[in-house]
This record gives sequence, structure tokens and C-alpha cells, in this order.
Amino acid sequence: MTVFSETPILHVDADAFFPSVEQRLEPRYRGKPLIVGGDHRGVVSSASYEARKFGVHSAMPIYKARKLCPHGIFIKGNHAMYREFSQRMFYIFRKYTPTVEITSIDEGYLDLSGTRQLHGADYPTIANRILHEVQDELGITISGGLSTAKMISKIASSRNKPRKLTWIWAGHEQQFLHPLPLQAMPGLGPKTLPKLTRLGLKTLGDLAAMPFETMWQLMGGHGIHLWERAQGIDSRSVSEKPHNRKSISEERTFPFDIDSQDFLVAEAQKMLKDLCYRLRQNTQYAQTLTLKIRYQNFDTHTHQKTLTQGSNHAPDFYPALHALFKNRDHKRKIRLIGVGLGKLQTQVQLDLFTPPSQAELDQKLDHLRKKYGVRVI
Repeated sequence: MTVFSETPILHVDADAFFPSVEQRLEPRYRGKPLIVGGDHRGVVSSASYEARKFGVHSAMPIYKARKLCPHGIFIKGNHAMYREFSQRMFYIFRKYTPTVEITSIDEGYLDLSGTRQLHGADYPTIANRILHEVQDELGITISGGLSTAKMISKIASSRNKPRKLTWIWAGHEQQFLHPLPLQAMPGLGPKTLPKLTRLGLKTLGDLAAMPFETMWQLMGGHGIHLWERAQGIDSRSVSEKPHNRKSISEERTFPFDIDSQDFLVAEAQKMLKDLCYRLRQNTQYAQTLTLKIRYQNFDTHTHQKTLTQGSNHAPDFYPALHALFKNRDHKRKIRLIGVGLGKLQTQVQLDLFTPPSQAELDQKLDHLRKKYGVRVI
């Protein structure tokens, strides 16, 4: 029997996570097409498998989802509850191995090296135990992919959803990958895919068969990266370190189109305060401010400005925010705005002229936010 000869990596991905949590907590949602998202002007965050049968998917405008599934149940969702379920899910993972990498609220990687002796079973059996324990303990299901490489495991976990484990034995990676369409490769974006299809490539096998030199000439280092992935080459290890986010953001879709500049700026400042609060909780600072504007016809633009030094104090970003709003088209109404903070860092050079009283005030206000909620101030 062929066994894993290298590091066994399990990719875990919760099945329709948000709707599954809601169905677990509310029996009347079970077996029904459930769509989690904003109001009628927002987008779908996630849809249950019952809703997906009608073509509903994440990032789809709510109004379109209602047309496809008029009898569906539409709810805003409870993100605090989703975080709690996520924490409980990853707690179960760590019972089997200490090497767990969190990639999102409902997804991650587990390094199962050395767990056979500990749990008295082979790797596929251990992986199946993990999937079943999550279902038994939390009442939600997850899918898994098991192989010797992160990319292959991620692809495998998506092949037989929901509630399934797919494993690829060492030495069988190319046999698994090559028949798959190019779109199966994670990270193959909308700009790169047309370039590959214009070359007549349709499958990962087609990409793997391309000469190494040709990929280099056509796409440089990125082409070599794609060629290696199509060959099943992925040397990345599972990292226990928290995912280093490069930016954080919030956005809001309004119940009706807005043209009031004062209202828009006030809403953006509220989001800035929330984002800066999150930065302070992680002892982080941001240097770049991004403003996203979506007009009533869904035309979307982003504007960005970088400060001379990082900050986690919202008023420091207000002058840049006002400057960015000058770029908006005042002849058109706005349906959505978003605020993002980027170039995150863990330390900054303090300004000698910054009064220490401001940091003390932030600390006191944050204490109130922790106790009574973010929007208490």
C-alpha cells in the first residue's frame, strides 16, 4: 500500500459556514435555501447548498439572489457567533496537532506529521476523525483535502464538497492535478487566465507540459511559479504564526442612494474609528488610507493616500479622508462607501509633538468599547 512519504498536510474548509451555523442554531432554517448577507442593496456573504442549487453564490448582489431564489430566507447574519464557532472548530483541530495555520474564519491547514503514533491510525483515518468530531461537537460539516503539498490539499478539499475527505497519495500528485481545468489552481486571477487560454491551454496538464523556458519568456517569474504549481511543486510549510494581514477594511451599502457629502464623510469617519480600534487591539498602526466609492450604477472607484507615518488614531486620518472625498463625482449619487487602512506595522516613530493625553484618552475609550460595544462612543 502506498503511503505518504513526505509531510502530510490537511486542508480543512467549512461547508457553507455562515448558513451552516445559522441552520445549526435555528431548526426552521434547516433544509431551506438560506442566504446570509446585507439588505436588498448589499451582496451575498454566503449561501446554503439549498440556495446554491438556484445559482446563488457569494458576492452576488442581493437583488439578483432574490430573483434567482424568491422563496429563499434572507438574513443579515451574526458575525460574533460565527467567530465563536470558528474558535471552537480550530480548538478541535489543535487537539490532533499543534501545527495549525488559520487562513480565514472557516479555513486552514493542519500538519499531521507524527500524529500516527499519537492517535494510533493512518493519516486519512485521522483526517476523517477530525471531520467527524467537528460535525459531532458543533453540528456543522467541513470538507478536507489531504496530500503532501498545501496547494494540492486546498484543491482536493474543494473537489467533493460537502462533508467529504479527498486524499492524494504521495507520487500521485500529477495524476490528480493534470486533468483539472486551469481555474482549479488557487490564485490564478482574471488577468492571467486569458493569457493562458490564448496559448491554447485548458488544463493544468497543458500548463505543466509547457516548456520551462517558454513560461519564463512569456511571464517571467510568475510563469515559473504557475508552471511549478501545475507540476505539483509547492514547498510551503504549515505555519502556526497568525496570518499577517496587509490591510483591514469596512464598507457600507446604504438603503438608498446618497449625495450628501456631510453624511458620507460622517459614515466614513465612523468606519475609521472602528478600524483604528481594531488596530489598537493588535498594537498595530496603518500608514495608507483607501476610500472606496460605488455609484448608483455600480461603477466603483478607489482612491488612496499615504501618511508620512503610521497611526492608529482616527483623527490623524481625517485630513486625508477629506482630500480623498474631493475625487468623487458630485453629479452622481453613491450607494456604497468603504474605508481601508493599509501598510500595517507594529511600531512607529513617535512624534515629539503628539500629546500623551490622546493615547490615554484612546485607552479609556477602548475600555468602554470592550465593555459596552464598539459603537458605544
